[in-house]
Amino acid sequence: MEDKKIEQEEHLALKNKNILIERAIFIVSIFLIILVMLFFIGKKEGFHCDEIFSYGSANSTYSNTFYSYWKTDPEKIFFDEYVKNDNIFETIKNVKKYYVDNTAEKDRITKEKEDEQKDKWRTREEAIDYMQITGNGDEFNFSSVFWNQISDVHPPLFYILVNIVSSIVKNNSSKYIIFGINVVFFVLTAYFMRKILIEIKKKELAALTVLLYGLSIAGISTVIFLRMYMMLAFFTVLFLYLNIKIINNDYHIDKRKAIELILTTIGGFLTQYFFCIYALIVVIIMSIILLMKKKYKELLKYVLIFVVSAVIGVLIFPMSLYHMFFGERGVNYFANENYLERFKIFTELILNSFGANNIIGIALLILSIVVVVIIKRKESLPIFCLISIPVACYIMIIAQIAPYTELRYIMNVLPIASIFVVMMVGSMFDNKSYEVLLVAVMVVGLSGYGFITQKPICLYKGYDKYIELAEENKDLDIVYVGYSFFNHIQFMPEFMQYNKILITSQGDLYWLENSEELKDKDEFILSIEVTSANEQEVLNTVLKNTGFERYEILMEPVENINNKVYRIYR
Repeated sequence: MEDKKIEQEEHLALKNKNILIERAIFIVSIFLIILVMLFFIGKKEGFHCDEIFSYGSANSTYSNTFYSYWKTDPEKIFFDEYVKNDNIFETIKNVKKYYVDNTAEKDRITKEKEDEQKDKWRTREEAIDYMQITGNGDEFNFSSVFWNQISDVHPPLFYILVNIVSSIVKNNSSKYIIFGINVVFFVLTAYFMRKILIEIKKKELAALTVLLYGLSIAGISTVIFLRMYMMLAFFTVLFLYLNIKIINNDYHIDKRKAIELILTTIGGFLTQYFFCIYALIVVIIMSIILLMKKKYKELLKYVLIFVVSAVIGVLIFPMSLYHMFFGERGVNYFANENYLERFKIFTELILNSFGANNIIGIALLILSIVVVVIIKRKESLPIFCLISIPVACYIMIIAQIAPYTELRYIMNVLPIASIFVVMMVGSMFDNKSYEVLLVAVMVVGLSGYGFITQKPICLYKGYDKYIELAEENKDLDIVYVGYSFFNHIQFMPEFMQYNKILITSQGDLYWLENSEELKDKDEFILSIEVTSANEQEVLNTVLKNTGFERYEILMEPVENINNKVYRIYR
């Protein structure tokens, strides 16, 4: 009896030791991934216009765009006239009038301000104020964040977090603000990836799974891309975890689980509307499973949870209904053609970002593993379906509705795709040592090949040279000739350096005729976006309209930055 007790104690001690070792390996893996991500964010020199918008929409007071020529932002005029002194119900009513019923008010404001469009120079201070919380009473201004998102196509939760952090570190628009937010959500995502692996009895593969995701170009890109997609990935993974917990709890949904599901659903919904697509697919599959298991009471409770979540989410952000069903990115907007081509592109994006490039070979490998797993492990079929089907369906839907064929629109399901692949590969062996070894070889191979053949998105190597040039000429004005009322914000880091900024297009260069701003100046900087304008024609027109005679080239376009910069002087 005494020997048996000693044996049990030794077994328990060994088990606890193994748990500590597994946790330590997992934590070390997280630190390793973060170090790699820090390396790549350090290499990031420029920004996608949407990344700049993350800062502007969060921190610019009641104006989400750095307008290129308005002396007074039309959105701000509308806010002052119709919203500023209204209660919440009156605000919603006026927003509906302005954005849904008609555009008469916007047309009126635009017409009244037409004479203010010519020769509108913005200042360095205005550029800084767009990007940063400057401490002039704009700290923690969540009302402004809500208004800016009402004017946009996204819900406000991510921007509220950016506003909070920016309010804490005033006068700062560092790339590390949103990178820090994304790292926090990456760690949380990794934590719940591990919890999922524990639920499916693959705990020994948790660290390897997170390494497969975190060291992939997909995972790195998600964290260093300064948008809400890492936060969206967290809510997506957490949502899957909670549903797997329900299955493993014999489909019982207690009060705590219901509250967790409601909060997670609302959080995902207020982060990015694409969360609704994934969640809806999971809800449909779970409802079918509950129906087949004859869990009618739990099914009713389950459906009610999401009805309540939807109602609360819409009450928090009523404009979401318009965004999703009537806005420019709403479901009515997407009717993309060439579906098979778009689906192929998204598939290649996933494979390439994980270091795989043989689509047919990978597809056949996964298919064969799936067949083996289904045959061998029928008892885990509900969880298998919950992990695999929503990801596949989500990608198929996104291929149809995404505005662009870019990796960001599927970033939220990539952690789950990592879990799926590891689960499939690991299930080929009953021996855990072989299982771990095979997955480890796969992780090392894919990660290594990915680093050699791919690079994270939106690094914009070479943009630092533009910033250095702007700092050297900070006392001068700049004329930027581009192509969009929005995309010019990609160059806000430059605009924050120069004295004054005129943002215009090739068709509006007449604004420079007899410009008061340049009349007493001996020189200024001209930046031409060469893919949207005829460079030589722009240069000749600028010289003619300003009366300046000479120029020199200061900067040629670099990787992904298509601006050519001149010094114009008399």
